[in-house]
Amino acid sequence: MASNVNANVSTSMYCLACGATHPAQATHCFACGEPLTNAPGGTGLATNPLTGLLLPDVIMQQRYRILEVVSTDEVSTMYKAQDTQFGKRVVALKEIGQNNPDAQELIEASRREMLTLASLIHPHLPRIYDYFVEDQRWYFVMDFLEGETLEAYLRKRKNRPLAVEEVLDSGIQLATVLDYLHLHQSPLGFQDLKMSSIWRTPDGKLYLLDTGAVPPVASMPQSKSVYSLGRILRQLQAGKMSLLSRLRGALPKLRCLHHSPNAAASRHAQSSPLKGLIQQMIHKDERKRPFSLGMVRQELQQQELRLLAAQQISTLPPKQRRFSRRTVLKMGGLAGLAAATGTLAWLAESVILGIPHPSYSPNLGGTICTYNAGSGVLGVAWSPDGMRLAMGNWKGQVQAWDANTGLHVITFQAPHLQQRVEDVIWLPDGDAIAAGGDDSIVWIWNAATGQLQRTYQGHADWVITLACSPDGKYIASGSYDTTVQVWEVTTGHQVVIYRGHSGKICSVAWSPDGRYIASASFDATVQIWEAATGRPFYTYTGHTDRVYTVAWSPDGERIASGDRLGTVQVWPVVLFESDRQQQPRSVVTYYQDAHNYQGNYNYQFNPVEAVTWSPDSRYVASISHNVDISNSLTGEHIFTYNQHNTAVQSVAWSPNGRYIASGGIEGTVQVWNAR
Repeated sequence: MASNVNANVSTSMYCLACGATHPAQATHCFACGEPLTNAPGGTGLATNPLTGLLLPDVIMQQRYRILEVVSTDEVSTMYKAQDTQFGKRVVALKEIGQNNPDAQELIEASRREMLTLASLIHPHLPRIYDYFVEDQRWYFVMDFLEGETLEAYLRKRKNRPLAVEEVLDSGIQLATVLDYLHLHQSPLGFQDLKMSSIWRTPDGKLYLLDTGAVPPVASMPQSKSVYSLGRILRQLQAGKMSLLSRLRGALPKLRCLHHSPNAAASRHAQSSPLKGLIQQMIHKDERKRPFSLGMVRQELQQQELRLLAAQQISTLPPKQRRFSRRTVLKMGGLAGLAAATGTLAWLAESVILGIPHPSYSPNLGGTICTYNAGSGVLGVAWSPDGMRLAMGNWKGQVQAWDANTGLHVITFQAPHLQQRVEDVIWLPDGDAIAAGGDDSIVWIWNAATGQLQRTYQGHADWVITLACSPDGKYIASGSYDTTVQVWEVTTGHQVVIYRGHSGKICSVAWSPDGRYIASASFDATVQIWEAATGRPFYTYTGHTDRVYTVAWSPDGERIASGDRLGTVQVWPVVLFESDRQQQPRSVVTYYQDAHNYQGNYNYQFNPVEAVTWSPDSRYVASISHNVDISNSLTGEHIFTYNQHNTAVQSVAWSPNGRYIASGGIEGTVQVWNAR
């Protein structure tokens, strides 16, 4: 798919009789003794005899007309071809040889990669439309992409650094596709992700090509993908200028700085946040890197939004601040424009309207956005990529909006959704959301279209709490009917009914490894049981009153629970003895409102309605009238968020750890800085 036909042609020669590889100057095959001749095609060099032999105008499968050779390597050749049965569209035809004994491993890896790509559909992966086998060769029909590798693009620019806007856009594209591959547990490997494996079209769209397939068991951890992407972004931002080039450019730069110091300062301010993110991504300590590609993408998108807004606002006087259609689309999204009656986020308010949020601060607790839900909010949840928020309220409404802009995106509807919505969750793949409530039903919708996909009606009383298995296949729903029911997302088929509690169920949480479920109840216990069988495993009895909430730490090592008396207890997950009654050690206990106690012995502590963990498992946020952040290891109070007018009923920590969304009875969801 390169624009230069001869760019990747091998300089080796191959025997047409047996396929053995020889240096270009060889005249006879060392293996079979046959004379070596150049293969047809007009390249002037011999190509792999098992591929690259198709001449222009040859028609394969009575459909694909060969136009020219694009590139060739040791085991494959890429042709530019024409689909004569589908509007004469131009396609790429990749030919892979099958019987070169010296390259069987490469051949199998290339074939495996193409078959894997055929099962993946993503805007930044080339689509594979068809494949066939002919004359001991595999043929894959795929997108033909104009352009060049990212490496060639930089080389054409003489390795000068890219503009901050272009680096951000490139990073968002790559983080999106890498996150997709990890989410779908693709066996494609990216240990060697580099500029030459990224394709750039003339309009700046990026594709992953020639990724180098690896066995499925060698799936790459996200931290290494984050590091690999960080190296790419650093190269795009810094370029690779020679010392002589830097010296030649020094004097003009100094003159430019002398005449326009503000412009230089502006460029530095624009690139500084990006540099900071890249440094985190390539940190030697994996624990200090962003822990997911979704976090990286969200941070890049937020930087792009801030940069775009700053550029627009800095060039125009206040009365002439107008945004083009393209700018508005980038800031709000098409879905946001279609329902622009929602509340703008602080960023959009301050930049577009010039009205900062009254409580905004870049520091801990600074309010970023307030969304008016119209009624008391009982459930709030972030999408897995951190780009959207969903909420359920007293009026039986389930809504989602853009977390970056605050614009309303969609309202989810169902025939029997009439009473309070008690809980809302996103499924791990981000494609669907589920909600349960006082109608005793659980609904699942397509998150993008709002189409109702499934309902579950196995409970006899209010559905108070939901949790999804880490693999997204099952939902556990807890109800006032004292049961927790586990059922399949796709079919609604009931798998397990857990009846171990004697009181109403208030909260359920799935262990990060998917093996166990923790359930909290009015019976003052938290019970841990096997998700697959419902077999009881352990009962925690540290609380003395109704337990309203339970949450499993993201690292899987601890559980946090809160009760009606206002205590939060954080206890470790231990390897239980055979009798499964070993008590946890080092339990951290603290009161939700302890910082307000101050020696007042008549102080009435508020019930703890919900707890949530920070993504790094270092902190716990708990709610009653306000939201408290505490150190999970010591119970030390860190911060209290008190901007809600009434009691807070729901809380969720953003996937990147930077924000908390809290929902109150007054009918607002407030997004604020968590660090």
